Amino acid sequence: MADKTERRERLIQVSKDGRGADTFRVAVPAKWIRDMKIDYDDRKVEIIYDFENKTILMKKI
Repeated sequence: MADKTERRERLIQVSKDGRGADTFRVAVPAKWIRDMKIDYDDRKVEIIYDFENKTILMKKI
């Protein structure tokens, strides 16, 4: 049976706006986005944060 997961290490990008507020971003591989059938016209996702397990889940809606 083939492995159905793929892992990547990423650094989180941090930037500040003009008022000093932080914004955190992480790049998601294009391969994963294409596999999820996300494109310019259909790019709405739900992001779920699990406080107990400290995990983030993203799914297309």
